[in-house]
Amino acid sequence: MFPLTPKLYALAAVALILLGLTVALKVQTARLHACQDEFSAFVTKVKAEGEAQEQRTKAENLKHQKEKEDADKKFAAADTELKRLRATNSGRRDLPGTGPDTKGVATATTCYASAELDRAYGVLVQDLRGVADEGARCAEELRVAREWAQGR
Repeated sequence: MFPLTPKLYALAAVALILLGLTVALKVQTARLHACQDEFSAFVTKVKAEGEAQEQRTKAENLKHQKEKEDADKKFAAADTELKRLRATNSGRRDLPGTGPDTKGVATATTCYASAELDRAYGVLVQDLRGVADEGARCAEELRVAREWAQGR
């Protein structure tokens, strides 16, 4: 049999250690490559999902911008009409003068001509309806804005 000296034992131990380290290095290198491949696949997937979401967000933002522009046009037209109506009615005096039987008489109560008072009352009611319509329009704008905000 071959004599085993302490040097041979040491050399055999070093060879076994080197063999074990080489195997461990191969295993760890394979695991590293597998993790790198998995990470690359993850990065690619996340990037693709991010770009798809970005496209959906851009499309939704364009849709919202168009809806906003349409609503702005609609409300601008309503405001223009309201300003026109106010300008039409701004220079008139709606309260009639006193009746013919009260000329020069200082009384605690003033009498008005019935026909003119009825006409003035009709104008007042019409103007109040206009203000009520404007309030209803503002309430509708607020309702639409709330629905839009809740739908987001």
